[in-house]
Amino acid sequence: MSQTAIYSLSADPITFGHINIIERAAKSFEKVIVAIGNNPSKKYLLTQEERLQVASDSLFYIDNVQVVVFEGLLVDFAFLNNVDVIIRGLRNIEDFQYEQDLNSVNNSILDTIDTFYLLSEPDKHHISSSTAKALVKENVFSHEYLSLSAKQILELKINNQIFVGVTGLVGAGKSYISRELVKYSESLDNIPVHNIDIDLLAHKIYKEKNPLFIKVRKQIQDEFGTLDRTTLGTIVFNDAEKLNTLNSIFKSPLELLIRQAVSGLTGIILLNGATIISDYFLPICNNNILFIDTCKEIRKMNCISGRKMDAEKFYEIDSVMISKEQQYQTINRLIIKHNFGETLEVSNDRNLSISEVYESLLSTFSES
Repeated sequence: MSQTAIYSLSADPITFGHINIIERAAKSFEKVIVAIGNNPSKKYLLTQEERLQVASDSLFYIDNVQVVVFEGLLVDFAFLNNVDVIIRGLRNIEDFQYEQDLNSVNNSILDTIDTFYLLSEPDKHHISSSTAKALVKENVFSHEYLSLSAKQILELKINNQIFVGVTGLVGAGKSYISRELVKYSESLDNIPVHNIDIDLLAHKIYKEKNPLFIKVRKQIQDEFGTLDRTTLGTIVFNDAEKLNTLNSIFKSPLELLIRQAVSGLTGIILLNGATIISDYFLPICNNNILFIDTCKEIRKMNCISGRKMDAEKFYEIDSVMISKEQQYQTINRLIIKHNFGETLEVSNDRNLSISEVYESLLSTFSES
């Protein structure tokens, strides 16, 4: 068997369907060259350089894969690189018929080329670049179809949106700073900032008489024995497994509400919520986090003055919340897992400058 094979694709962008084929091919060949072509008759959303970068980001963990770009015929590229096997993925009968014709053409040009076919796995049949782009256009979060690198660039290219999660310990001032960033951006002729308060959206699910929301409330009641939000917060804030269970119940209705809230918005969209730091929410934000921090005394005073919370209640909530260190562990674990994401920490003290936070926000996330 040949030691090297080529897998060619447009990668506009690369999807988990492509990645699955590449992962399997990498087990059969010592080296797989992922070759990103440039068909003059096609109109691409991403430049060839962007397609190269996203594919490289997405395949970083496969040691025997090399991602390159090429021009011209694939068979010529294979011949020049002394490769005699081309890998092709098949999703359905239409793919097979097309690939059969393509193989005949390739052999008519260079009869030393052989084709290695891999059938798409059943749970990947529906995944395609065009489907992913159509979903992003409708504000559907596509991290089940795409790597976060691909997801973020599509959100930017199609909807001109950059998602950033905002979090911090109780009373740190995440909502205050988010609102101030929105007001400051409105005073400028620059990239706007929008604040989507996840807690307020969740409040709709707890209160509105929508059949879906009623069903969700029953699931929460059955799972946790309560619908009291303060009690639920106490239960999930110090238990990552229970937090993920609650998030899984909220997944569909909350994503629907977020899609409605962000539709038509452009710029940096802050998803502001106490439960952002989880395996469920972080990929929605592309592992991008604005972390608001300040000392415990200031956080206590903020809760007393802003939330009308007494000191005893503050200490009770603060004691059960996931610590800053634990939150960073989750953030860093997912950034490493996905090879993607950024964190910006802001200290909410008397020296706070919203203009400086805004500039840091732009430099950290709009240029990542």
